[in-house]
Amino acid sequence: MSQEHALIVISPVLEVQTVVVHVDQGTLWCTPNGGALRVPPRSLVRWQCDYPFSISFRQLGGAHAPWPPLQSHPEAGGIEAIEVKPPPPLPKDAPEPFYEYSVRVGNLTLDPIIIVDKT
Repeated sequence: MSQEHALIVISPVLEVQTVVVHVDQGTLWCTPNGGALRVPPRSLVRWQCDYPFSISFRQLGGAHAPWPPLQSHPEAGGIEAIEVKPPPPLPKDAPEPFYEYSVRVGNLTLDPIIIVDKT
């Protein structure tokens, strides 16, 4: 009787990109670059804010690679954060996916863009 074994390969994270969500006097903005991102494969994107927030994604083009909506979680120091890895690498001939994401803090919303690079 033979046993089947599953091989799990964990790719190391090559880069962490942090987006800081700011709220002041009824205005919402992200830094750096207005929250727009170009994400290399095997990267981690981290959003952080002083307030609870959510992020939802809408794919605008490229190979189909959806992301679910996300809700921030409290961390030490009173910061709220979300961390996410982009979808797995796509075949070389597949077009790069790109997304508009909406950051929502209370009743304020901002819509930057994410482009996921190929390997």
